[in-house]
Amino acid sequence: MSLRERVYSILVVSATANFTSAFANLLLESRYHPVDTVTSISYCAFYNCTGLTSANIPDSVTFISHGLFNGCRELRSIKIHDNVTAIGNDVFRNKPSIKTVTIPDTVTSIGDFAFYNCHKLTTVTLSNSLKTIGANCFNLCRSLTSIHLNNVESIGEFAFF
Repeated sequence: MSLRERVYSILVVSATANFTSAFANLLLESRYHPVDTVTSISYCAFYNCTGLTSANIPDSVTFISHGLFNGCRELRSIKIHDNVTAIGNDVFRNKPSIKTVTIPDTVTSIGDFAFYNCHKLTTVTLSNSLKTIGANCFNLCRSLTSIHLNNVESIGEFAFF
C-alpha cells in the first residue's frame, strides 16, 4: 500500500516552506487542518486530492493561493479565518459540493474564476471590505440566489454570468 492510498488527514504542525503542489494527488479521506504557524499555502498544494471534504485556513495565512484546491471535487466545507486579505484565481473552481461561503471582512479581492462552476453554491456572504471581484468569479453558479455587493469598486467580465 502506497502513501497515496492511506492518507486520512493532514495536520501541519509547523512550516515556513513553500507548499507548491506539496500534497498533490493524495487520496485524502477527509480534512486538512493546519495549526497557526503555517503562513502560506502555495499554488495547487492540494491538487487532485479527490477525497478532501473540508479545510480550515488558519489565522496565520493572509493569501489563499491560485488553484489551491484544484481537483478537490468533494470539498464541501471551507473555513477562512480573519487574516486572509485576498483569494487567488481558481481557488474554489469546479467545486460542486460547496453550498455556502462566508468571505471574512479582511478580504479585499477575489481572483478570476475563484468560484467558477460551483453549481450548488446558493449563498455567498461577502466582505464589507471587498473592492475587487475577478472575471468569471461566480460564473456558472446557477444555484446562487442572492449576493450583496456593498463597497465593491471593480467587477470583472462575466463575474455573475
